[in-house]
Formats: sequence, structure tokens, C-alpha cells
Amino acid sequence: MSLECNSGCNCKTNYYTPVCDITTNTTYFSACMVGCLESSKSNNISVTYKDCGCLSGMANVVKGSCNLGTTSNCNLRFWAYITVTAIGTACIFIIIPSINIVYL
Repeated sequence: MSLECNSGCNCKTNYYTPVCDITTNTTYFSACMVGCLESSKSNNISVTYKDCGCLSGMANVVKGSCNLGTTSNCNLRFWAYITVTAIGTACIFIIIPSINIVYL
């Protein structure tokens, strides 16, 4: 995970400390991996990283992973799975009793 742009940073990979490039909505492993040299805190809550050598242009990188909307997408898939499974199970219990078993 060491690139030329972060080679002098001696980045640790023991802990996942994600940062988000707000411009591209991309989550990176850590600010160090993106080559960020400076950080600033606003309102003692959000941390913004600056001078990130691995990113082009004036990237706005903040602490935390990007919100990609996957939570609602996962919830939708979960409930779709539950619904299909319930309907499938109900159909099986309706069809099986109606099959005539022939004894020889």
C-alpha cells in the first residue's frame, strides 16, 4: 500500500482509520495512505486533511468513511429476500398437500 506519494510517511496498517475524499466520494484506508501532511479541526468535531500528495487538485479529505447510501440499499435487499423467501415457503406448503401420493 506504499506508493511514491506516501513513501516517506511510514504509514501503519494496524488500524483502519478511513478518510473520505468528498470531491470523488472515495474512501481511503487512512490519511497517511493518501499522503496527507496536515490536518485541521473545526468545531472540535470534524477533521479536515490538507496537502494530500496522492490526490490530484484541491481534494477535500475528511475523517471517516464516505456515505455511499449502502445502508438503505442493504435494507432494501434484506426485506426483498425475506419477502421472496416467505412467499416461496408459503407456495411450497400450499402445493405439497395437493400432490396425490400413490401407494403401490
